[in-house]
Amino acid sequence: MEYSCDLESPERMRLWAGISTISAALQRRVWTEVKFQHCYANMYVLLCGPPGVGKGNAMKLLGNWLREIDALWISPDGLTRRSFFSTMEAAVCEDLSFAESGSALDSLSKRHHSLTAFIEELGVFLHAGDNDFIYTLCHIYDTPTRFHYKTESAGENYFENAWFSMLSAVTPKGLKDIFTDQALEMGISARTVIIYSDEKIDVDIFGKIDRKQALEKDLKFDLNRITKIQGQYQFEQDAATELVAWAATGFKPEPKDPRFTHYNSRRFVQIIKLCMICAASKRQDPIILKEDLFQAKTFLLEAERVMSGAVASIGSNPYLDTQQRAIRLINTKYETQKKGTIESELRQQLSQDLDPRYSDMILDDIAKARWVSTTGDKPNRTFWPRGRTSEDPSSAGVQ
Repeated sequence: MEYSCDLESPERMRLWAGISTISAALQRRVWTEVKFQHCYANMYVLLCGPPGVGKGNAMKLLGNWLREIDALWISPDGLTRRSFFSTMEAAVCEDLSFAESGSALDSLSKRHHSLTAFIEELGVFLHAGDNDFIYTLCHIYDTPTRFHYKTESAGENYFENAWFSMLSAVTPKGLKDIFTDQALEMGISARTVIIYSDEKIDVDIFGKIDRKQALEKDLKFDLNRITKIQGQYQFEQDAATELVAWAATGFKPEPKDPRFTHYNSRRFVQIIKLCMICAASKRQDPIILKEDLFQAKTFLLEAERVMSGAVASIGSNPYLDTQQRAIRLINTKYETQKKGTIESELRQQLSQDLDPRYSDMILDDIAKARWVSTTGDKPNRTFWPRGRTSEDPSSAGVQ
């Protein structure tokens, strides 16, 4: 976070780009056992925000660092569905584990297919309506021991001990297009942590980034160190006790938005993955301390606090974007000219991308919902920002 503070990118996005980088460095070499199952540290993280907020800036630097490490498999920038299967099959990793045989320690080879994708535009990788691929990503997330993909036209791919981690970026509109109701039911949202920010970071146009060479050297050293960690993570007793106590509350507080129902169902898994990542950032031994759990909890709750901003339009009425556009036009007219917006002007503006037959409904809805104020009668109303009914500042507060 210190090294990237000069980047034109929101702090929350820089943080989760770092979390995703540690996840990538751990691959399938580490796990912990909870609820009688192995849990690995792979994550699906989406940086979501308006265009130009700096989503890509949070990813580029760390993506380049990962590509410098020979032991890691990082996907091409333009990964497609077909190339995904071929790249997964090619991402062969051989790690050494040790098994006790009598009084000697025998070195054993453990093969896995571990791949990380840092994709600046989610739409390049995942297309709206491609539910077959969404189902595949859900299946791969659960780290299957065997995976076989075959088609008549494109051949087949086979790999064992699959592990896939992903960091990508998307706008709220792009998220809505891809995370359809059907896709949500398939479980992709349950496996994805959405990191939302609309904070615009201003930086000096001609400023020079302080490269902090000593800090960069230390960070790259740590990143390489993390690639050497392997084995099962164990919860230290205090950490285990604290985790059980939090579980007894249902891991409160949890997102209340009903669109996160699927996410909440697998939230426990995200917590465990974050615990391993936080532990790996500090020490070589595969042990999770109480401080790691607290850090993981802090990171996740802070992200969840604003997560609903990314899904505000998912599952909502199809005219919400147009309604919000109408409100912005009304507010902008008042802010710049201190005037109301006449109804005919709004109709003309909205007709650029909306069937004129729906203009009445849009304008009536925003008036009835009191998102704006109006004076006059249809079809010659004048629209004002909410709480104003004239150019007189003293009218503020009038509905």
